Amino acid sequence: MNAVKISARKHAARSGGFSIIEAIVAMGVVGIVIVSLYAALTMGFRGVEMGREDVRATQIMVRKMDQLGRSSWSQITNSSCIPTTFYEPFNPESATPTNSGPLIYTGTVTLSAFGDGSVSYSNDMRQVTIQLDWTSQSGMARTRSLTTFLARYGLQNYVF
Repeated sequence: MNAVKISARKHAARSGGFSIIEAIVAMGVVGIVIVSLYAALTMGFRGVEMGREDVRATQIMVRKMDQLGRSSWSQITNSSCIPTTFYEPFNPESATPTNSGPLIYTGTVTLSAFGDGSVSYSNDMRQVTIQLDWTSQSGMARTRSLTTFLARYGLQNYVF
């Protein structure tokens, strides 16, 4: 009877917990999972940040293109009527920005002659390129551009 009790105690003492090796391995696995989760969250937030910056850049370029599309042909062909550089803030409700701040888009507007001079309507068209440059909040230099054509007898003749 005593032999059975002693044997049961030894068995209970041996199977009562984890060994130090098992605990270290488990802590290593948990550490790897936590580091991986942190990296995934960081990449996700960075992706959202870049997406928001891209959407705002697209909004700025489309707004500038719409403004140019409503300009008269004499304004488009007169280089002094359309500013070639501009600044826009990330927050559209901010005051007029300068070239410094947390996130400022620097834009350039380039008006050039239509590329194919052999066609009859080449004097009635201009190529417009709007380029935005900015430094993202993570410190990366970024740029986007939008190019289209404006015609002498385009939409601006239909604006009241």
